[in-house]
Amino acid sequence: MVSVMPLARPRRARIAFLLLVPALIAWMVTAACGGGGSDGVGADASADGRPDTSFDAGYLPPEEDATPRDATSGKDAALPPPYCPAPIACADAGTSPAELAHLAGAQIEGIAADGCDVYWGEQGGNIRRVSRCGGTVTTIATAQPYAVTGVTLDAYSVYWTAGGVVRSARKDDPGGVVVTLASATNPSAIAVDDAFVYWTEEPTSAGRVWRAPLAGGGARSEVAVIGYGSPFGMALDTDRVFFEHDGQIASAPKDGGASADLAPTGGLVGTDIACIAVDDANVYYTLYESGAVMRVPKTGGDGGVFAPASRPRCLAIDDASVYWVNDAQDGGGLMRAAKDGGSPTAITTSPGNDSYAFVALDESYAYWGYAGRILRAPK
Repeated sequence: MVSVMPLARPRRARIAFLLLVPALIAWMVTAACGGGGSDGVGADASADGRPDTSFDAGYLPPEEDATPRDATSGKDAALPPPYCPAPIACADAGTSPAELAHLAGAQIEGIAADGCDVYWGEQGGNIRRVSRCGGTVTTIATAQPYAVTGVTLDAYSVYWTAGGVVRSARKDDPGGVVVTLASATNPSAIAVDDAFVYWTEEPTSAGRVWRAPLAGGGARSEVAVIGYGSPFGMALDTDRVFFEHDGQIASAPKDGGASADLAPTGGLVGTDIACIAVDDANVYYTLYESGAVMRVPKTGGDGGVFAPASRPRCLAIDDASVYWVNDAQDGGGLMRAAKDGGSPTAITTSPGNDSYAFVALDESYAYWGYAGRILRAPK
């Protein structure tokens, strides 16, 4: 019987090999995780938890991105971490309103928040942001054609309407590439889901709701005909888009199709609808001249006055409450009312003759703008 024994390494070589194994493993882990900074924060994150803005070519703006994109959804094959992965904490958080920014002479046109920053547009054509804790104002884009008319966000980009275009820019690339997603005629309201950007138009003939892929470069498609109302308000849920239709609240499938008036009762119709918001069950909207915040079921039917208001302009909602801004001609102020009932309460009142045109929310704060100022108050 013949026994075959494995060849033995010289003892010195074996010891050297064993000593190298831990170093090799550590190098492999470091390379896989992207390395680490001297402050203990990984190279792909900043001290406040946001990812580093110096991404590689897999996360370049659509016009420069070599990553294949789905022509229907406009999404990357592999998306990077969101710019704001979690809300940031503010050391000065208190019960009083705080001024986050003041740009003399600017008129705020649209506002949005993501838990890290507040973004807004200006009548002069600028898109800017500031940390929700205050600090330096960052310019995202300048010299847009005509005034900015609407601003919205997703996890990676800011989107806006201005003049004859619908555009976007990456949150992590302020002052960088601006992508024109579509041409438009007098665009106004804007909203996004995970695949498309939607906007309203008010041409000389009947207005419309349109959409285009978030990646840009795709053909825009008509979602619904608005009619001759002022298409300032629009909101989305999972399947449908909600908008004003000849003084009525209506909805249509996101991919196009027949519109349906919600056919509310109780004097809910009006030709002065300013803003629209939706939750799982209801549509909320403001009637500016009539002086009311309204509510109607998303499926249509009975609705009515949710809360009295003084020439209310834009509104925003969370799970528990509705927030809106009153016109300064009637005293102004940022208001809140619980969805389950109760009288409206004032979070703050107008300090001057400027109206609070827009309001935005994150999980902790309400934000609004007036006279070139961006303000914050606990919800």
